Amino acid sequence: MTLYTTELKKRRVAFAALLFYNMKNDKIFAVIPAFNAAKTIKRVVAELQRCLPEISIIIVNDGSFDETATILKELDVIAIEHTNNLGKGAALRNGIGRALNAGGELIFTIDSDNQHNPVDCSKLLKELLEQNLDLVIGSRMGNVGKMPFYRQISNKVTSKFVSWRIRQEIADSQSGFRLYRAQLLQSIELSSNQFEIESEILIKAALKGFKIGTINIETIYTYNQTSYIKAIDIFRFVRLYFQSFSW
Repeated sequence: MTLYTTELKKRRVAFAALLFYNMKNDKIFAVIPAFNAAKTIKRVVAELQRCLPEISIIIVNDGSFDETATILKELDVIAIEHTNNLGKGAALRNGIGRALNAGGELIFTIDSDNQHNPVDCSKLLKELLEQNLDLVIGSRMGNVGKMPFYRQISNKVTSKFVSWRIRQEIADSQSGFRLYRAQLLQSIELSSNQFEIESEILIKAALKGFKIGTINIETIYTYNQTSYIKAIDIFRFVRLYFQSFSW
């Protein structure tokens, strides 16, 4: 099967799912936290809009010092500007809040660095609708591609701890490519400002009994993309994990 055929099939699935869902008159949003994403954000937005033409896109420019802010003015998106870099968690919380206030019923989150293939949104939407889930996580661990080995190890370790905590196997608890029902996001109070927010959402959603599923997605890494694990991020995850036992 050619790449073109695969992409076309995904888009047909997305279009069929969108037609079905639009019968309910619900709104679909995507929230994208962006930091110095000038080189990648146009493609992410274009592919999302091509995959789901009716989607409303909210981009939170989290204190970028490149041309991200200028590019956002050229795109058909809702832009939220942070003067300073507040962190991925803060960007997601603000973007999700805007989507909920606008009446969003289904809310995607996706990273701005082009590590995810936006066309895979069709798979997440189809899985959520068919399985009647509240949250679908796009797992990169079924197809790690060029993901750095240290990143694979860190994802497996954190995912194992989160899986133990929620008593459900989650292969990629740190994936930022997700699809939520609004009811889930409205039912939990979030406080994380950094990367641990993905774990916070997962644990709080599971503790409230929401249905969570995963589906494999394409992983895109290039040698120009560097994402190092910082000691402070490990500390924040460990702190969050132990705090979760008091929730």
